[in-house]
Amino acid sequence: MCQILGDGEEIKLQRNALQILEHPTGNEADFSEEEEEEEAAPSQAASHYSHLPQHQPRVPLPLPHTEGASPQRRSSSRTAAIPRINLNKLDINALRRYRTLHGLPGIGPHTSKDQLVVAVAEHLSAQTMDEMAVLEKFRERAKRYKAL
Repeated sequence: MCQILGDGEEIKLQRNALQILEHPTGNEADFSEEEEEEEAAPSQAASHYSHLPQHQPRVPLPLPHTEGASPQRRSSSRTAAIPRINLNKLDINALRRYRTLHGLPGIGPHTSKDQLVVAVAEHLSAQTMDEMAVLEKFRERAKRYKAL
């Protein structure tokens, strides 16, 4: 589908992309008259687009602070690649099972979800592991699962 713009330029519409049929020669003006007017009177340009809906920019939600997120606790030089985990997304029953399985000290059976999240985060950040051993075990289990 071809269409001719207001300035006489012919364009070809293809799905969501615009492709110019005639390539620039290099003799074109840098600014159109409309762009020069908008630069001279920015308030007019703003009023020109005032009918468009205004959207609030997306702001990432803050994640709860855990000990594992502090720079002193990070030992790897690849700290930017470590994903932050939001333990608040876990169900309270999963957090209670973790507490029971690992015997978290000072956490009773009627502890709130927020207290469980903090306790689990502290426990996880205190754990040390050999990454190569974990990867090797994962590879072995994947092979075993694939063989079934």
